[in-house]
Amino acid sequence: MTEHTPEANELVAVPQMKTRDLTMYNTLRKSKTMIEAQYSLTLPEQKIIAAILSVIDDHASELGYIEMETKDLCEKLHINLRELKEFTYNIVQRGLKFQTTDEDGSCKYVQTTWLSSASYLPSKGIVRFRFSEELKPYIIDFQKRKEPYAKFETRELATSTCYAIRIYELAKQYLKRGKTTKIKIETLRNTLGSDANQYAQFNHFRTRVLDSAV
Repeated sequence: MTEHTPEANELVAVPQMKTRDLTMYNTLRKSKTMIEAQYSLTLPEQKIIAAILSVIDDHASELGYIEMETKDLCEKLHINLRELKEFTYNIVQRGLKFQTTDEDGSCKYVQTTWLSSASYLPSKGIVRFRFSEELKPYIIDFQKRKEPYAKFETRELATSTCYAIRIYELAKQYLKRGKTTKIKIETLRNTLGSDANQYAQFNHFRTRVLDSAV
């Protein structure tokens, strides 16, 4: 008897992840790798990612799809359904880059996207999100890997500006230590997704990004 192997065009069932209700006081955990990844998201897009992460059950062991009510999500994040669809479409296309280690301990440089898909079911009023499979070790497995992480409440990542949120995330992982490590301006620019042509002069970068974040 031969083992059945799914064909390339055969639909493989993806499990639904166990989730909790969305509230602005949900606690979410972000691994050091995710916090320090290089990416650029708008403020609403960052809020959506934080909301999705915040409903994942702390004991999840598999990365499946995450089902959320569109009405509830829009009300909590103060955006309308048309905007939600536009934002999630952008997120599916936006990339992030980070350096990590492979299973054998060798250095690995990953280029991926936040979401592999966002599927809307209008008749049911729900949306199903799927994170990129490459992000699994940094969404549900990072505690097993003993990777440092920081805790946030959803509301902490749902206000202010996109740069302020990123800088806040970067700083909070050093909260227990009492001080942050030194970081080069160019490294910070790359991490925040601010290219060389954006706020090219340091005084503009300091005013528009650093000072406004403070």
